[in-house]
Formats: sequence, structure tokens, C-alpha cells
Amino acid sequence: MPGRYKQGTGKGFSNRWVLIALVFAGARCLWPGDIPFCFDEPQLLERALDQNAAGAWTVHGLTGSRGVDYGPLPIYFYRLLLLFTHDLVVVAFVKAAIVSFATLGALAILFRQCPWIPRPLLALPFLSPYLWLSARDMWDNSLLVPFTAWFFVSVVVLAQAPKFKWWAVFFFSGTAAFLTHLLAVPLLLAGTFVVLLAQVKAKTLFRQLPSVGALAAACFAVSFPYLQHLLASAHGPAPAPRVASFFHGFFGARLFSGLALEYFLGPMWFLRGPAMIQALLVLCIAMSAVAFALVFHGIYIAGQKLRRTSSPSERVVAQLALTAWVFNIVLLWMNGLVSHPQYYLATTWVVFAFLCFGANHWAARPGSRHLLWGYQRALGITLLFMAVLLHSQHGNRQPRYGPTLGNQIEVARRMNHYGSEVPVQDARPAGHLISLRVLRRFLPVPPQLKQASGLEVVYLFPERAEDGRVDMVVLKSP
Repeated sequence: MPGRYKQGTGKGFSNRWVLIALVFAGARCLWPGDIPFCFDEPQLLERALDQNAAGAWTVHGLTGSRGVDYGPLPIYFYRLLLLFTHDLVVVAFVKAAIVSFATLGALAILFRQCPWIPRPLLALPFLSPYLWLSARDMWDNSLLVPFTAWFFVSVVVLAQAPKFKWWAVFFFSGTAAFLTHLLAVPLLLAGTFVVLLAQVKAKTLFRQLPSVGALAAACFAVSFPYLQHLLASAHGPAPAPRVASFFHGFFGARLFSGLALEYFLGPMWFLRGPAMIQALLVLCIAMSAVAFALVFHGIYIAGQKLRRTSSPSERVVAQLALTAWVFNIVLLWMNGLVSHPQYYLATTWVVFAFLCFGANHWAARPGSRHLLWGYQRALGITLLFMAVLLHSQHGNRQPRYGPTLGNQIEVARRMNHYGSEVPVQDARPAGHLISLRVLRRFLPVPPQLKQASGLEVVYLFPERAEDGRVDMVVLKSP
């Protein structure tokens, strides 16, 4: 099998890898009740519920860590889903399916446009633990992954053969990304620059100006209420640029590795089960660090692909990826952003492009070709173990994951047998009562309420340090 991991040959596109990627994309929809539900997720869903009830326009989304309000599109997305169901497990399932299959559609077109990319890499994004988590959570900036995928593809197509339908994809996906999260701005600026540069060189821009202008005007009109709000909002002082923030932008390869998953899963999360399984997992996580070598090598190769001797698609992808990468480093540095993996999501496909450049070079050599197969399989094994672990443990006790949505819904349903005026205490060190309060609003309230002086949320199995399940205890019943 390693011998089949070859350089892109340009001889068609195998549907075999589309089917394989389709299976992995569909696997993201398994166990939708296992997702986390804490911090921003309950706030986002509660706001969607309230604005549906009020029939109000959504002008902006949640407020970010720098005091800036993000775009309204994620709230509209969840408002639409809540019109059909208030079962949040179903909402999570539909969101995972939309994100995964929309991303796969964009990647399939990208691979047809770029025959130099090794075909097995089509499945790689669906083996990433980080992208698996972001596709499933009910957050706002995880919607950037499919929007930026379609934007990336539209830039690659437009820079080579401008057509009206791809101008429409360019503007609509770009507007959707902007109205989702401002971290998309570096990619949007880079894509606009690359497309305009290509159109000016080909002398085709003015011929398309009426139709392109109409699309731009429509997208500006849609974005205007949010832009107006953004400009009118008072923001705090800009944070001082940090050295760590500058270097943070160099490590986007984390998205395509199994490293630093302790952020969600806690320290030593991989030391579970039999010793043989632990050893295999440690080896796979270490093997996944190959992503960093591929990306750094790919950055160097992308610089070489700017020359005229490269194929048109290689040159366009290199221009877009390098420009967006530099812009993103500047954005992260100037805003003092560091350490959180979600800051990479807007440039997922920039990092992936570098990885593809590196992998295409490695695929030409038998030794490194075997290493590519080992890396991709190691990443898949890491993802499989993580998914099974979260399912068997019902989440965990880490503040950035916690008990699963399904478990919290069970507790919230039981809490609804008591009136909302009954006080609730949380005995967990890293508890988040906001999630249970919000979940109670999505569940029916029985006509006959029970009486209690108070309720307490505790761990169901306090002696099991890894088990995330929570339970409700009635403190005192008259």
C-alpha cells in the first residue's frame, strides 16, 4: 500500500478516495450526544432561542475575548435549526453533517483543480482530532471551516478561469466567513488580493465588472448592519503585541496532529487501557508530529512555487497560502492571541495547502512515502481512541470539555421536575451551571412539580477520576 502514495499525476481523480473520505466524514455524526456543552455553546443556543421567540433581527453574535462582537451568522444558523427541533442532540447531528459534507464537497473540487496533490490526502482532514471536535461542537467559529474551504476553492478557480458561478461562491462564502468570525479577515484579504491580481494580469476584470459589482453590492448590503454595529461599538484598548503571539501563527500544523490534545482531554489522557494500547497510542501521537515537518517543508516549497515554471494551480495556491499565512501571523501578534487551537480554524486550509506541498514532495521518495502512510494511519488511530474514550467516559472533568451534552440533558430533564425557583448548587470544581440552566429551557416542564429546598449537581461516580458523568441530588425534600 505505501507504494500507492504517489505524487499527484494529473491523470484524473479517483472516486475511491472520495468514498473513503465520505465514510470518515459520516463518522463524525456518530454519538452526537457526546459533544461538550459549556462556555459559549449554551450562550449561543440561548440567544438563538430568545431571538426566535422575539422574532428579532440578529445584528451580531457573541462577544469575543477582546471585547469585539462577532458576526450574526452562527446565531442565524442555530435559529434555523431550532425552528425544526429543540432536541439539541439532533441539532448537533445536523450541524456535524452539514459542516463535514460541505467541507468534503469543497475539497473534492480543490483536488480536481490541483492534480498535483496526492489523492490520499483527501481523507486527512477527516482524520484530524481537532477538526473532528470542531465539526461536532455547537460553537460559532467552527463554522469557519466549511466557509473558508469554499472560499479557498473559489480563489483557486477564479485565478485560473473566472466564471460567474465562482464569483458567486467567492462573495457568498467570503461574506459568510466574515459574518461568522473576524479571524477570517486575513484569508479574505489574501484571497481578494490573489484574485484581483490574476484578473488584472489576464485583463478580464473590467469585462466582468457589472456582474461582479452586483454580487459585491449584494454582499455589502447583507453585511452592512453588522459593519455598522462593529464601527459604532466601543472597544477596549488594543492589547500589547506579544512575542508568543507572533510565533503562535507558525504552529498551525497542530490541527493536523494529535499533539497538545490535553487542552480538551486533560494531562496523560492517552494512558488509559492496557499497556499495549497505551504504547501504541503514544507512538501514534509522536508519529503525528510529522505534520509539522510537512507544513514547514511545504512553506519552503510554496515559496519556490511562486516562480513561473510552476503549474498555474500550484502558483495560485502558493500565493494564497503564503499571503494569508503572513496576514494571519500579523493579526495574531497584534491582538496578543496565543495558545488556543481555535485561533487556527480560519486558516485551516492555508495550513493544509502547505501540508499538501510537503506531502507531494515526500511522495516522490520511497522512504518518506512510507512515512506519509504511517503518519496518516497514526492520526486515524489517535482520533479513534479519542472518540471511543470520550464516549466510554461520558466526556471528562476538564473545564474545556466536561460532561457530555447527552448526560447534561438527562440531568436537566430531571431538574425540570422541580420549579425554576429551587436553588441549584454545583459541587464540581470545574462545573458550569449555565449549561444546565439553558438546557432546562429546551426541555418540557411537567404539570406537577416536586418540592425541594435545593438541588445539587455532583459527579455520578466521584471515585472515578476520568468519568465525566454528572448527577442531581435533592438536598432536602419537605
